[in-house]
Amino acid sequence: MKNIFALFVAIFLVLPNLISQNLNAKDLIDSDKYIFMQGFAPTKSPPNSHKAPQAPLLRMNDFDLEAWLPRLVQIVNSTDGSMFSVGVCGTCLLQAYEMAAEILHYGNTPPAQEGYFFTPAPHTNPFTEFRQRHSILYATLVDIVEYYVIPASNPQERFANSARVAYASAISLLPQYNWQFLGYGITQDEINRILAQILQGSVGSLYVTSTTHRNSEGVNTHHSVLLVRTSGGVRVLQTNVTGAPDYYLRHIARENATIQSLQESLVQVGVPNSQLIMLGVSQVNGSYTIPFASALSFSDCSGEGDSRRGNARIPTASALNQCASGRCNQ
Repeated sequence: MKNIFALFVAIFLVLPNLISQNLNAKDLIDSDKYIFMQGFAPTKSPPNSHKAPQAPLLRMNDFDLEAWLPRLVQIVNSTDGSMFSVGVCGTCLLQAYEMAAEILHYGNTPPAQEGYFFTPAPHTNPFTEFRQRHSILYATLVDIVEYYVIPASNPQERFANSARVAYASAISLLPQYNWQFLGYGITQDEINRILAQILQGSVGSLYVTSTTHRNSEGVNTHHSVLLVRTSGGVRVLQTNVTGAPDYYLRHIARENATIQSLQESLVQVGVPNSQLIMLGVSQVNGSYTIPFASALSFSDCSGEGDSRRGNARIPTASALNQCASGRCNQ
């Protein structure tokens, strides 16, 4: 009887409150790109299927660098040159997340103006608009450090913390995608193993990297960039460079087909003529499917479009699985 009573409480008292709080929290600000649940969308073919297809990892066959160059220039130049950071996320890492979000969302048709986390603008701190538009996510980047950082007594342990926090931050910023932590390397063999994994990845995979470089004077510098696995190798997309022209980004983003060339490119975008001594990598390897997403939606069957942010009201039975044409059927 106790178990039955506990189940009753969970289903009829606790669960509705959790869902209500979740939806209310999401509607406090215009932060979320996607509604809480995705469901079924009417389609023309096949005629008896109304299930919204799962979004592909990339909405393209291969990454078109030339199509993205103007947009990459805008993002890379969105920096005021300061060392400002939130949690472990500095300008370079935030720009890497912005690139990943736009590539995943837009495919090879990059947006012209408004960004995903911030609107690119030269000589500006991207965190300023990011905080205004996504204050909850901004605060989350700070909170993540408290949850994931463990006591560290040396640079290697501190780097491991940063790599894990970068991975957790990626999940928080882009939860609609399935992130995988490839790990971190603090020896040359470990770094080579991770680079080999990236080179063996499927075309269209994206990788957010955290790196530490040591110059000839023994000074360590940290950097983050986005890697794109293409049909010809791996492209390195530079971040956080004031006044970067398109020809510079094009040269940096050349395709790398070997471990040596990929490591050389990572050194070049970090600190030229330095040594890459630590590497951490998080990979996007698919879309994340929320439980019940294939069965329930409220007012918007696909989770896309103008109404994807919701209307700040608690879902009702009358709105369950509703589309513009009426109730959706499985």
